[in-house]
Amino acid sequence: MYIYITTGTYEFLRIIKEKHPNDSFLLMENMEHALLLHETNGVTVFKTSRNYEVFESNGPIPEKGFVALNHVPITEEGKPLFEHHIKKLLGLGMNSIRMLRPLKSNVYIILTIWENELAFKTWQMTKTYNEAFSMDKSNLGVTTTANLFSSNPYISTYFIKE
Repeated sequence: MYIYITTGTYEFLRIIKEKHPNDSFLLMENMEHALLLHETNGVTVFKTSRNYEVFESNGPIPEKGFVALNHVPITEEGKPLFEHHIKKLLGLGMNSIRMLRPLKSNVYIILTIWENELAFKTWQMTKTYNEAFSMDKSNLGVTTTANLFSSNPYISTYFIKE
């Protein structure tokens, strides 16, 4: 399974989604812009996109909710360890999760969908969250000096409007 992500205005992306009613899309927005995700085993309908392989998933994509995209830049040598470690997040309170391996970059995305923003913020205060997204390699069980993160992780959040 693959996820392709494109950006644009909400109205423009809504039209793309409506033109392909048999495809699986997730349309979301925040105060800055909108994103449209296309989840498919085939090729995307987007002309330009960021491309990811789904290496783990849990739950269907809901029609409403709060979306958090954890962008995690990982070094080439750190990828296997990160993928093994991050799978511990499956089924920890979120409605849905997609773990995305980049096809053309080093930035993984951990996409989680929550009932609301409060549920996500509550999870951010847990030990599990801090261990999963900390720059501290000891949280990953790593005792070597190998660099796992190529830069600091960051989060972008969105609302599913429909």
